[in-house]
This record gives sequence, C-alpha cells and structure tokens, in this order.
Amino acid sequence: MDMSFKTFLRIAEAGGAVVLPTSWTGSSAPDTLSLSGHPPTLPGLDLGMPSVTRSGQIVHIIKDRNPIYVQLSDGSKLFFTLDEFRRIKGSPEQGRTMTVVFQRNGNDTSQQASQIQSCTVS
Repeated sequence: MDMSFKTFLRIAEAGGAVVLPTSWTGSSAPDTLSLSGHPPTLPGLDLGMPSVTRSGQIVHIIKDRNPIYVQLSDGSKLFFTLDEFRRIKGSPEQGRTMTVVFQRNGNDTSQQASQIQSCTVS
C-alpha cells in the first residue's frame, strides 16, 4: 500500500496519535499547529487501570529489613524497597493512618499481590 506522508499524518491524528516538531524540547509549548488547526497536545497518561483504595492504622512496621514491611489494621500487608518507602507521602509510624491505592480490580478477591500506586500517611 502506497501512502503519502500527509495521509499518514491524518490517519495517525484521527487515531489519537500526536505529531510534534523535532525542534520541540518539551520545556515550552510547540508553536506549530496540527493538521486540524489545533495545537498538538500530549496524550493523557490515565490508562483506566482499575484501582482499590485501602485505609487503616499502621499496626506493625519493620524498617530494618529488606523489603520493609508494613501491616495495616484492615489486614493489608505492604512490602516496600527502601526507595519506595522513602517516596511515601508523610512519615510512616506505628499508630498513624495510611491510605494506599492499589492497582487491582475491585472484584478480585484472590491472594495475588497488588501493585501499589500511591501511599499517604496522615
């Protein structure tokens, strides 16, 4: 199939792809317009992944092991590398409340581990 570059760009734009000029550094908005006459935008990063939010008091924490272990009052058991533990918003201490967002389908009740998306301690 022989296709001109202009036709390819129109098809790509209709499918949600974005064309940026090679001179664009990312630190400023691109100054060119897309084929539709609108400024090009970067695609959204929300992939629509299912998530589950759990919240509970920290009842047990072991910081001197790898991985770092945290257990919440709702029964959630969390394991962190040192780098992941340092990225927790707030100061994780026993008795404080932690809110965790897992990447998981809400109907999944299996014992499989879930990916942690974010953690905050209040």
